[in-house]
Amino acid sequence: MGASASIGLHAELGAGNALVANVTRSYRAPAIEELYNFGAHVGTLSFDVGNPDLDPESTVGLDLSLRHRSDRVRADLNFFVYNIDNFIFGNRSGAVIDNLPVFNYLQGDSRFTGFDARGSTRLAGRTWLTLGLGYVDARLTTTNDALPRIPPLRGTVNLDIPYGGFTLSPQVEFAGRQADVFRGETETEGYSVVNLRASYVWPRQYTAHILSFTGYNLTNALYRNHTSFIKDLAPEMGRGVRLNYSVRFH
Repeated sequence: MGASASIGLHAELGAGNALVANVTRSYRAPAIEELYNFGAHVGTLSFDVGNPDLDPESTVGLDLSLRHRSDRVRADLNFFVYNIDNFIFGNRSGAVIDNLPVFNYLQGDSRFTGFDARGSTRLAGRTWLTLGLGYVDARLTTTNDALPRIPPLRGTVNLDIPYGGFTLSPQVEFAGRQADVFRGETETEGYSVVNLRASYVWPRQYTAHILSFTGYNLTNALYRNHTSFIKDLAPEMGRGVRLNYSVRFH
């Protein structure tokens, strides 16, 4: 048995700035699937083999955030460090059963460190530019090996342009190359993807009618997500569109 607890601090620094800190300790018992699986996993196209000798995970983490709010700028900068004893993860063993790659459940002491940053600035009127950036480094502390399926440096650039009831929101998603991989894991190339969302709102006395159009991966880029279990078998979705109509009652 284990216990989880947390303690936090929120300090206003003036001029729209704030410091937020949280320290957590958590406990997680191995899942049934991690302990006793022995069979095909349709969702990941793998043959999963559990490990009944897995020990519970124990985590101590620190999150530190700096926040700023003003009429023209909104910003968040978050740093984190997590030490996870007996971290459980699945990894491709190299064996094949029933034409499916075998994934074994392993564990080891690990450390996750990284940051997430997000900032928005009002360019003119109600038009906002938003930038996001994130990075995580996750390793086994005993060998310094990188853990599998850890995302590379990644980010987004969004522009929200409203005009009356109409809003146009172009977006670029990007990620760097992930070459720091676990044994048996393949590297993943960097990519950038262009998306676009447009919507129009018809307000009424008790309802709001919303018509929206979303275009995904408009350049039809071929790319793979390093966190995907099936990245070596299938890339991410190509060019796609979605048209949506909804009604909100108020």
